[in-house]
Amino acid sequence: MYSSLFVLLLVLSTPAVAQTSVAQKMVFQGYVTDASDVPLAGSQRMKFRLMLDGATELWCGDYASVSVTAGNFSVPLGSTAQ
Repeated sequence: MYSSLFVLLLVLSTPAVAQTSVAQKMVFQGYVTDASDVPLAGSQRMKFRLMLDGATELWCGDYASVSVTAGNFSVPLGSTAQ
């Protein structure tokens, strides 16, 4: 009884190890339509921006050819192959 309680307390009191690296890529999935609310299809040019506020751009990615199927797309943001 006491040994299992000690193990439980030891586990609960041990600090978690912090991860030291930050991911350099993330996958963004979305749905896109035209002005008439019709889903887009085919190859589309897209630009993504990560903004700190309305004026400060932290990151920008311009993708010349994003595959869109029935409005759905998936883009690896941060990829070097844009």
